[in-house]
Amino acid sequence: MAFYVSIQNNSAAVQQADIDSLVPDIQAQIDNEFGQAWGICATIDSGGGGWPVAINDYPGPNDPQDALGYHFIDQFGNPYAVIFAQFSLDNGVAWQSVLDHEVLEMLADSLVDSTAFIDDGLNQGTGWIVYEEVCDPCEALTYNGVLNGSPLSDFVFPQWYDAAYQGQVDYMGAIPGPLFLASGGYASVDQILQASGWQAISADLYKKLAERMRHMPKAVQTVDMRKRQPVKRN
Repeated sequence: MAFYVSIQNNSAAVQQADIDSLVPDIQAQIDNEFGQAWGICATIDSGGGGWPVAINDYPGPNDPQDALGYHFIDQFGNPYAVIFAQFSLDNGVAWQSVLDHEVLEMLADSLVDSTAFIDDGLNQGTGWIVYEEVCDPCEALTYNGVLNGSPLSDFVFPQWYDAAYQGQVDYMGAIPGPLFLASGGYASVDQILQASGWQAISADLYKKLAERMRHMPKAVQTVDMRKRQPVKRN
């Protein structure tokens, strides 16, 4: 299935010509290196009707205040992303790379719910749940787009989440192996102290879990999901 992403410019710092230069580079990245790594097809344009990627200048009152950008889902489960162009520039970061970062992560994890479990090897049902945010481990790394030279975000391959894998785990080849981080990179994890293993549960229990989630406070349901931190790149 092919996805569709559309850039919406609300920024005084970004001209349409800048977007027109960026879009072909991201499209080529998706069609080639990113699509080959993640098996994803997508079209990106400017001003269309796809999943929106809004370019604003600074975070608003409902945005995380220390973020250069983030992606999330709306109340209907539709993916969207927001990046802050002038705020990125104020922090010495190319807004193009921030936008590309969020687009790639939105494509790889559109519902903001993909995780990997990393067994810590203690054989006691313990380990780590890692969010599959594909640009975070190589956060500060960029390379030039093949068509117009736009600064694009490096990204990890699915093999980065496989602790036993031996081989290249990010596009630029800068990360030495699975679960390692590039300088300035990070990963969002949750430690599992005890797990009983996979088990089948009844439809009635699933219904009870769904009801419980619907009545949880929104802040609890969305904890750690909108987590982009500003990065001061050298």
